[in-house]
Amino acid sequence: MNEAFIKESLRSDATVRDLIAARAHQIYLSRSSDSATAEADWYKAENEVVEELYNLLIEVQEQAWRESGEKDSEAQQSRSFVTLVGFMLAKGGVPSRAELVDTRYYTIGLSYLTGIFQIGQSLEEESFIQRFSNDPSILAALLYSIRTNPASPYFTQDRSSDLRVAFGSDEELKKYLAYAETEARSSYKLCRAILLGKSS
Repeated sequence: MNEAFIKESLRSDATVRDLIAARAHQIYLSRSSDSATAEADWYKAENEVVEELYNLLIEVQEQAWRESGEKDSEAQQSRSFVTLVGFMLAKGGVPSRAELVDTRYYTIGLSYLTGIFQIGQSLEEESFIQRFSNDPSILAALLYSIRTNPASPYFTQDRSSDLRVAFGSDEELKKYLAYAETEARSSYKLCRAILLGKSS
């Protein structure tokens, strides 16, 4: 979902412009200062209305994404991970809510992982898991998953641009690496089941 394109489309829609005009009038009536202008009222109203509508679109898309995976939670987990890998390949950093359910990133991730799995079919499983879990885009997706999954011991609500984990000791680092390996194996099995039609 292209945020800038959607917001621009909303701004140019006649019905949305009516909503903006109504909100701008409300702002005009409620402001106590005469220093603001009609243009400032419109700008504020436009931002409020477009942001609210955009967030509603995201909520609808997120709901559809969740509902499509309710019958098969493994397929839903796999799709979310594949989308994350695609995002990390195409853009990197921390995805927005919209980017987490963007079919473009899903398609990119699916193509990339399909290529990896097709190449890796000739490798024995342990060697392939090692290569899979050391791929930069997959590592970035794993780190994001580890840091944003409420069930993870490394969960953080702060989704800043830096999701790295700080360690106070070698023991903490070892525990994290063991957990990360478990998550990598789980993601590998989910992807294998989807892409190669094999049981996990």
